[in-house]
This record gives sequence, C-alpha cells and structure tokens, in this order.
Amino acid sequence: MDKVALVIDDDALFRQQVSDLLAGMGYRVVGAATGREGLNSFVASSPEIVLLDLVLPDLSGFEILERFAARGQAGRVIVTTSDFSLDSALRTLRAGAGDYLPKPLRAEALHTSVERVSRRLRMQEENQRLQQQLRQRVSDLKIMRHISQQVTSARRLEEWSQEVTETICGYLGAEAGSLLLLTEDGQELEFFTATGPAGSQARCLSLPRSQGGVAWACLEQGTPVKVDRVSDDPRFNQQVDRRTGFTTRNILAVPIVVGKRPVGVIELLNKKGAACFGQEDLNRLQEVAATMAVAVQNALVARDLLRSREELARWSRELESKVAERTRELEQANQEKQKAYDELLQSHQRLRQAQATLLEREKVAALGLLGAGVAHEINNPLGFVRANIETLQQYVRALRRLTAVLVHAGRRAESGRAQNVLPLVEEARRIIEEEHLAEAIEDMGPLFEEIADGITRIGAIVEQLRVFAEEGSPRGNPEPCNLEAELRRTALLAGAACRVEGEACAEVSCRIAPLPTLHMPLGSLRQVLLGMLGAQTRKHGPGPKSLRAWEEGGMVFVEVRDAGSDLADDEVLRLFDPFYLPGGGQQHSAGLGLSAAYGLARSLGGRLSARRDEEGLAILLELPAAQNQQQSLEEVS
Repeated sequence: MDKVALVIDDDALFRQQVSDLLAGMGYRVVGAATGREGLNSFVASSPEIVLLDLVLPDLSGFEILERFAARGQAGRVIVTTSDFSLDSALRTLRAGAGDYLPKPLRAEALHTSVERVSRRLRMQEENQRLQQQLRQRVSDLKIMRHISQQVTSARRLEEWSQEVTETICGYLGAEAGSLLLLTEDGQELEFFTATGPAGSQARCLSLPRSQGGVAWACLEQGTPVKVDRVSDDPRFNQQVDRRTGFTTRNILAVPIVVGKRPVGVIELLNKKGAACFGQEDLNRLQEVAATMAVAVQNALVARDLLRSREELARWSRELESKVAERTRELEQANQEKQKAYDELLQSHQRLRQAQATLLEREKVAALGLLGAGVAHEINNPLGFVRANIETLQQYVRALRRLTAVLVHAGRRAESGRAQNVLPLVEEARRIIEEEHLAEAIEDMGPLFEEIADGITRIGAIVEQLRVFAEEGSPRGNPEPCNLEAELRRTALLAGAACRVEGEACAEVSCRIAPLPTLHMPLGSLRQVLLGMLGAQTRKHGPGPKSLRAWEEGGMVFVEVRDAGSDLADDEVLRLFDPFYLPGGGQQHSAGLGLSAAYGLARSLGGRLSARRDEEGLAILLELPAAQNQQQSLEEVS
C-alpha cells in the first residue's frame, strides 16, 4: 500500500515544493488549501504524515490540531509556520503534534522530521499491537487458570470434564465440543463428555478403531488435526452426524498425551462467525489439552485403582474364607499326621529292637528272608506316607506364599500405590495356577487315607516281627567288633539266604587282610554287611560275589564285587535309591537293602559307595580305624 502524506497550506508554491520533497521520500502527496478541505482529505485518504500550516483562511492550525488530537491522530502532524515563536511551538507540542518546523523548510530538516514522526508512529502502533496481545494473553491465562482449577479440583472426572468442555467451546467460539477417551482394550474412543445441540445424543456413542475418523487420525498420529471443510476430507466419519442429527462443517482435534502414550482426544466443531478455526485456536486448544492430560490420566488411574480395590477386596474375602477352611482341614490333618508320625516312630523303634534281637540270635537264614520281606513291606508304605506328607507340606508352603502376596497387595492398595497393586494380583493368580491349589481340596482326603492305610500295614508287619523276635534285647551302644569274624559270618549268611530262596548261588569268596578291632554298634554293622552282600547286582537274580577287606591310611575298606554284573551305569547310580530294583524283578537281597545300609554306614562314621570298572561292579564300605572312630561318631552325632 502507498504511503500518503497530507499537506494543508494555503501557499500553493509551498505545497508544490513540499510535495516534491515528500514524493522523493516515497509518499503519495495530497494537498489542501483550507482547513476544512484538509479535514475532509484526512478522512478520505488516511495519511501517514500531515504537514499543517498554523495560518489558514478559514480555520486556524491550532483548531485543526485540536480536532486531530480528539481523534488521537495529533502525533502524525508536523506543524509548519512562517511566524515562529516559542509560545506557538510549546502550544502545538502540548496539543500532541509530532513535530514543529519553521518556514522556510530545508529538505534535510523535513526529511529528519518525517522520519522521526514515522518512527514514533510505528513504535506507537507496535506498542498498541503488543498491548492488544498482552490483553489477549491475560484473557487466555484467566481462562487457562479457570480450567486448571477445574481439572486439579477434588471433583470426579465426570463432573469437571463437562464444565471444562463447555468453557473451551465458549472461549474458542465453537458450536460443539467433546472429550473422547480411549477404552482399556484400545479399540474404541468413547464420548466421555459432549456439549452443543446434540451433546446428549453424542455421549451415548463410541467410535470403533475399525471405522476410523478424524479423532482416530489425531490419536494414532499423535498430532493435532484441523479440518476446514469436512466434505473435502476423506477421514471424516459421517456416522456420528447421522445418529445425532448434527451437521459438522469444520473440526479442530488435539490429542491428549501422557508421556508418549495418547489417552484421548479433545475435539471442537464448527467455528462461530468464521469460515474455520485458525492457528491461534489450535495453539490455545493444545495448551488446554496439555493442562488436561495429567488430570485425565490421574482420573483414569483413580478409576482403575477403585476397580482394583474392589477386585482385591473380593479376592481377599474369598481367600480369607478358603484359608480359614483350609486351616481347619490342615489343623485336623496335622493332628492326624502327628498321631501317625508318633505311631510310625513307635513302630520303627519296635522294628529296630526286633532286628537287633534277630541279629544277636544269629538266625542267619530266617534273618535274611525276613529282613528282605520286612524292608520291602515297610519301605513301600513308608515311602508313600513320606511322599504324601511332603505333598501336604508343599500345599502349606504355597498357601503361605499366596497369603503373603495378597496381604502385601492389600497394604499397597491402602497406601494408594495403585501402580503396584495389579502386578501383585497377577502374582497371586500365578501362584494359584502354578501350585495347583484348586486341586488341593480334592487331594486332601485320598492323601490322608493313604497315610492311614500305610501306617496300618506297617503296624501289622512290626507286630509280626515283634512276635517273631520277642526274646531278644537290642543294644545300640558301641562295643568291640571283630570285623574279620563278622565278615566271614555275614558271607555265610548271604550264601544261606541264597539257598533259602532256592537260588543256585556259589559261596561268597573272601580275601580278608589283618584288620583292627573296631568299636561301634554291632547290630548296625551287621545290617550294613548284610545289605552289601545281599544287594541285587544283576537284573535277573543273584550271582557269585567276592569279598575283600583291608586297612589303609587309618581307614578300613570292605569291598563286595560281582564280576558278572549286567547293570548299566545309570542303574549303578540308583542302587542306593529307596525301593529301586534293577531290571524290575523281585527282591533277592538278604539284608535290609542298600538304601538302609547307606544310612547306617553314615551313622557309623563311614561311607558306602558303588562303582563299575573293568572287573565288574564293586560296592565299597569305608570305616574309620580305632583311632578315628570316636571323632567320626561325634561328627555324625
């Protein structure tokens, strides 16, 4: 646009001279010979600079200057006069004139004056613009403060979100607005709040991800979306307008993002009094969305926390009921278990007394057959009694873990740490599934029935053994042991056992070096030796064995070897396992089994092992010599 300068002076020559100078400065000059003509020209041309002579034929320059001042335009007037005086200069400047120049004018003075007045006018215009922006910003801040007060209040999300949406619509001049929140499964946007002519209808709707729409585009891209004409935008979903009866012309949508995760969209529809929403509207709506983001997230977390608390309370009630019921059952089970354990201890004690009596009487053949039968018949029920008790202990440990996790979750929920509650609930579910606690109820009855049946069987066997050997008096104290004699006697015992069982078995060959006298319980030693010589080292019945004993390095070694053993290496490793029979055949052992012998060897301060080599299978017993026996027995005790 051309810059315009108005020259009001009755001197035509002066007007021409000034017009030439101003034209050289880039102005289009409008001239006026009278005051009234100058006022009319000012209204018609809206000049940037006005040169005003104080002496005019119709109106005085002071009067015209006062009229300009009344309009707030005196600052663009440069007063010129040939009758210069200090009083006239002060009067014009007090009236607000931009400058005062005496005639005749010099080009340099005019140029400097015009530049000074133009610069001052630009500064005034910039100041007015900044003041307008400041007033607008203050208004914006007041609105934002009101919105912040709403979103940070103690009211529920449902209460303040509707009011905030209405405030934003009024503030930005929108006909309608809505707050859409992402569902938990992330597949729908629900109209949480909606204002405008069809707000009540819109609040009942949701937007599936599969149908798309401007709101989904805004959410998925994570950036604002401004649609000036929805008819030209393929992203616009007309389903909402059809269902609500509302007509959408333009849309402004901004995502609500917490961290890097979008949780919803705030959307404005139809700018009032304008073709579409502007950039300023977008900037202000983004500020509102940023203010609402944390509050919306907190409200959603609070809602989830409330649901979690309710779920946790329900789980706690169910758990307390189950724990109380299970505790009663376990208390009863513990009482029965303790009773069974006491009976088992008594039976075991009677069994040991009966075994010691049999050993003292040297009933070789009867001890071999009876010992094998007793070991097998007792170890079978004793094994599953022990296994059932361990199963019950496992259930108890699992219930304690579950109780600890849920109590911890309850404390966190009470303290308000919602983000840590859901992992604990999931941990409780995982424990129930992992430990199979749901099946524990069905397992309890059969487990106790099996324990009772096993104890009954053991009691009957022990009672028979007691009757068979009631004349003996078992002794468990250490006493001098002639190991060579015991080895030879046990070798004869093993051979006799083979004959009693009807097997064609050669006598055990012995190679015994001179051995020291040992001090240990004689009955336990005999049981270990019987277990070694009577061990089943072949898959199909016993075979010839050899026995060798010697002293070396303060230790006594007893080795039983079967050169024809057909056991594999993995079967050798299982020889000391309870109830294990190589090849799945019948028990041919003449003693109480290698598993019992292994424990007795440890009680004597020694060690029992088995190995395969080029010469067959060897079972080796290591016992401390006389000088080391007391220390070894004390360590075992």
